[in-house]
Amino acid sequence: KDNDTLRKALTYAIDRVTLNEKNYRGNGKVSTIAASPLSQFYSESLASRYSYDPMKFIDLISGWKPPAKDKDAKDYLITNLAVTMENLRKDIEALVVETEAVPFEVEMPLPSENELKHIIKTCENDLGKLGNVNLRAIEDHNVTKARYDSMVNESNELKTRIKDLNELMETLGEQKKGLFMKTYDGIDVNFRSIYAELSGGGEAFMKLENEDDPFSGGLLINAKPKNGKLLRLEALSGGEKSLTALAFIFAIQEFQPSPFYVLDEVDMFLDSVNAEMVAKRVRESSGKAQFIQVSLRKVTLALAQHLIGVARLPSGLSKVIMQPDMEEVSKYEEQAAKADGESSEGE
Repeated sequence: KDNDTLRKALTYAIDRVTLNEKNYRGNGKVSTIAASPLSQFYSESLASRYSYDPMKFIDLISGWKPPAKDKDAKDYLITNLAVTMENLRKDIEALVVETEAVPFEVEMPLPSENELKHIIKTCENDLGKLGNVNLRAIEDHNVTKARYDSMVNESNELKTRIKDLNELMETLGEQKKGLFMKTYDGIDVNFRSIYAELSGGGEAFMKLENEDDPFSGGLLINAKPKNGKLLRLEALSGGEKSLTALAFIFAIQEFQPSPFYVLDEVDMFLDSVNAEMVAKRVRESSGKAQFIQVSLRKVTLALAQHLIGVARLPSGLSKVIMQPDMEEVSKYEEQAAKADGESSEGE
């Protein structure tokens, strides 16, 4: 490798020295071109310049004995060659420094000159295939990149918001499940107690279809009437279904009362015993909320505090009959009398 580099360096030096020799000869310092071994060496190796043997060239210069009149020609050529070689050495050192500064590794061996020319030609053809250059490409790229960066930022913000919403939904879901299970357990306790009261000793309970995820399933109600079998709500008779449903309503009312309730002939399918149980329960619950119940059962009417009915007279006309609660009227009369007595004493 070093020998090849030296050959190439000497080739350049030979060209320079040959030129200087011709100039020197033109000034009359060399009698004939044939007298110079450099010219002879140059002409013999013209067809294969990159195959110079540097040692042969140095031997030619060293063994050259020019005529007396050209005595100083040899010294001139050797001195000139030495200066040229020193300059080439400095150039080579500079190229080595520049090569070492290349930030990437160059694959070895290096391609030949023909291969480099072929690569350059291929690259030029590829560039030609690209067509005309868009002078606004950089500007368009900057505009598009700015828009892209803006969309990326918006996308990241949306992802962050989605994450926050998912976390919020998860938190609310856990809170919702906790509140639901608290309500479910409370109503279940009331339901068991009230059903046993209304049925005269029966049993009933609620059950979730999916206890791990209660919102993905339904609610099952199982009841066992007194002296009966444990059945699901769907398998109960009409009266048993009504009694179970009323027990469920009263269980909810016990856990979280509403201002008033409207019951429309809920005792229609109940026997007299269960109808009386329901009427008593309504009367008991009326201390916490108001009940408006439509019923044709005498036991229910007997336990009502206020009665509002419609009767058909013999004439064919309908008449509204209202029977107030006399206990409540007496209470109001006592309060009114007490108020009057206090005002009389003040006068």
